[in-house]
Amino acid sequence: MNISSAYAPAGAAGLPIATRKSAPRLAPQAPDRDEVKADVAKVLSSSSLAAPVKKKELARARVQQIIERLKVLKKLFAYDPKQMARALAQIFKELKSAVKDYARAGGDELSLAGEAAGAATTPPAAAPTSGAAPGTPPADPVAAAPASDHALYDAVVGEVRKSVGEDGLQFLKEMRALTNDIAKLLETAHIQARAKKPEKDLTNAVEDADTALQDLRKEMADAEQDIHNAVPTAGMRLSIAA
Repeated sequence: MNISSAYAPAGAAGLPIATRKSAPRLAPQAPDRDEVKADVAKVLSSSSLAAPVKKKELARARVQQIIERLKVLKKLFAYDPKQMARALAQIFKELKSAVKDYARAGGDELSLAGEAAGAATTPPAAAPTSGAAPGTPPADPVAAAPASDHALYDAVVGEVRKSVGEDGLQFLKEMRALTNDIAKLLETAHIQARAKKPEKDLTNAVEDADTALQDLRKEMADAEQDIHNAVPTAGMRLSIAA
């Protein structure tokens, strides 16, 4: 059977093949930008993501408390490098914990993005088809949805994941700036320690602070790499929901 003739209009079978016109293929319609943007906002504020969002808020609150403590430490240990180094070592450890918790919460958001987007974009399940055998389970609303709904779902999931990834990158950017400022205090402690008579406790305190700082920076670098691995589009300027 000539495959081309199977799609030819009635009465056209006798035409030369070169003159027959096949029906144009229609490309899937792109999701409406406004609809995607609205659904993304709905997902990000949904109860499905409430738990990880709360964990992020708590991590940020801890960081803010550390910033307030630093204001006191700068004055309290301005001329005591040993106590300053010990205090900074503790602060670096607490910041590392905050970064880890924030990153873990972001990972939870990414894991829940599909479920939350499905609830926001999937239309109600269609009524059972007449004549269906008793006990037949209802069709999967996502699988049964039109192609346009699948495209909308994919777009929303992608934008939600991108938004979560970019939020994580912004947090890390802020944390790096804060860490660099605190590291200057540690450098001052180094200078003061070198000007003092060698003391084991002082040397150990400064070395412990150095190690804690390195651990914090590694934690931030690992968190950033994890975001880029999970959401390659994070950080890109172009966004369908922009």
